[in-house]
Amino acid sequence: MLVCLAMADKWKELDLGSFKLSIPVNWNYKAMQGKDSFVGQIVGPKSTLEFDFSNDGYASHLISTEQELASYTFKIDTTDAFITKTIWPKVAGKGITGVYMQSRTSHLNFQMSGANLPLQEQQLALQAFRTIIIKYQ
Repeated sequence: MLVCLAMADKWKELDLGSFKLSIPVNWNYKAMQGKDSFVGQIVGPKSTLEFDFSNDGYASHLISTEQELASYTFKIDTTDAFITKTIWPKVAGKGITGVYMQSRTSHLNFQMSGANLPLQEQQLALQAFRTIIIKYQ
């Protein structure tokens, strides 16, 4: 992807204990208080991504109805450890851009998403999602 090559030196790794990911240098982590899971925000110049890391399966699955699915492009990947669903709106700026990861061996699940992201921020978020590494299950 052209954005990846052009921006390679403008990214930083963010290690949040439970998981890590790479984000643009001008995006930052903001802690939030969660009751049953680890929650927070990644804040960029024109967008905010919220995340929920739950050992008890409380993270949102992102889309729940077939009607909603019609408005999105989605990709499903699997590994021995996780099933990963990535979604983004067919029209940038009009819907949720997010990633959902479900453990294959436990109740652990993870979700990170932002709403109505401008096209460039959507592309950066999708690129960041591909770098997520869950550190334990």
